[in-house]
Amino acid sequence: MCVCASREIIDRDKIADLAARLEGAGYTVILEPDLCGKIQKGAPEAFRAAPGVVLACYPRAVRALFDTLGAVPEKIIDIRNGTVEGVLNELKLAPHQTADAAVKEDFSRRIAAMPREEGTDPWFPVIDKERCGECEKCHDFCLFGVYTLEQGRVTVRQSRNCKNNCPACARICPSGAIIFPKYEKFTLQTQLKNCVIDLARVIMKANKSTTGKKSQLYEADVLLGEMRMLIRLAHDLRYISPRQYGVISGKTSEIGALLGGLIKFAQSQ
Repeated sequence: MCVCASREIIDRDKIADLAARLEGAGYTVILEPDLCGKIQKGAPEAFRAAPGVVLACYPRAVRALFDTLGAVPEKIIDIRNGTVEGVLNELKLAPHQTADAAVKEDFSRRIAAMPREEGTDPWFPVIDKERCGECEKCHDFCLFGVYTLEQGRVTVRQSRNCKNNCPACARICPSGAIIFPKYEKFTLQTQLKNCVIDLARVIMKANKSTTGKKSQLYEADVLLGEMRMLIRLAHDLRYISPRQYGVISGKTSEIGALLGGLIKFAQSQ
């Protein structure tokens, strides 16, 4: 289980809670301060041979990380964006599997004691070979010698040369094959996507429901507010242009007006 200790992009309480629940269910839980760093330094043979179930961030990024070792995890689960209950479901464990308070506290102490390398922690790209078109644009673009050509294929060979927090090569990749596992933009994209899906689900549920319609519409209104907040954040971080922000804001305002009308109608009933 990756803690990503230097960045704290995975909620620490969620990690401790999940680790305690899994240990209570009979799993052997190994906390890694930084999975990227472990693989960059060269993982031990046992780790390569039997990585088991890996709980970390984006499955596509983690799969590409393990590809560099020639290893295939039994299962990869996203705990950066997923919930504790969702992880338990994927492992076919009861969602109500509780965490022992003392065990959770012990995991919390171990996580808090992990070293932090702010600004110097491992940061490097991985390549999704299923998407890579071998155009070599990343190799030609990178000024730091991160990429090499080996038998006609682009490879990340000098990962330590990568400039911390620079994802520029990923932006010029025409097939979206380059992934920076720690890049927060991917988290924001996932949160926004999940919010849109949840909003659509709640509205459809309210449309078909004969009881509890008002509470479901209130829930949809909360989700719309969360979606607006995420869109503003994407604009503030310059992930979307002012023009894109204007268009999207207009669409969300239309949804808000329609939802407000439905709520008023439900209140009058």
